[in-house]
Amino acid sequence: MIAKGYQTYGEDYKIDRPSIAIEVKMKRPGAQYSIYEAHDNSGAAVKPATPPADSTTKPKADATAPPAAQPQPN
Repeated sequence: MIAKGYQTYGEDYKIDRPSIAIEVKMKRPGAQYSIYEAHDNSGAAVKPATPPADSTTKPKADATAPPAAQPQPN
């Protein structure tokens, strides 16, 4: 059975008598697990203390580093 807005679940049950009652509890979907996020021991994602760097910005040059060498013409 599929119920929109709820988690899917599947398990096989051995039916070895004429009637059986199976209790079904509906559960809303949880957050998806990502291997790219840090997780605590419970498996819950841990948010980083600082937001990730914006990939559209260029890193700033280190003011203490010497300037890069430029090739000289022959």
